[in-house]
Amino acid sequence: AALKDLDRAIALYAEDGIYYRWRSIVNSRLKKYEAASADIEQANKLKPNDKNILKQRKWLASKFTRRGYDSAKLRQSADAIDQYDAALRLNPDSAELFYRKSRAFGDQFKYDLALVEIKKAIELDPSNYSYYAYIDWILVKRKDWTQIIGYWDQYIARDPDDSRAYLERGGAYLHKGDIR
Repeated sequence: AALKDLDRAIALYAEDGIYYRWRSIVNSRLKKYEAASADIEQANKLKPNDKNILKQRKWLASKFTRRGYDSAKLRQSADAIDQYDAALRLNPDSAELFYRKSRAFGDQFKYDLALVEIKKAIELDPSNYSYYAYIDWILVKRKDWTQIIGYWDQYIARDPDDSRAYLERGGAYLHKGDIR
């Protein structure tokens, strides 16, 4: 009944973001997360920076993230990627989501796509060791020791006291044949 009333309210006055926010909430309770996402995006366009709309966006992003994580655990990488994409539409500045999406591409052996996503994660959060370890893992498949070393150089410049980074960079030098 609430959904029907909100549809009518939007039909009568589509310029008010609050109606879309409420319809997003109703759709969320009905577990229609894609419809809820579309509504909250429309609400955000009409009322940018509204704290309640931003709160609903964040909550929906967490739902998609959870669904993606659950799909990834079940080795359903394609669905995980779809869920992470939905979460990224709501939360485009999440390095963690790009990292998770990269891992899902890696699970599908789509290393070029995984590389694109992990680079975005590093760009957003250049201090996360796990992101560098994963880009290292991807680049090992290409035997691109020079690029691996470059990423470890970048990380070490930010965190010169992380011994793990020196070990990884040393390993890349060893594989490259640069013993010195």
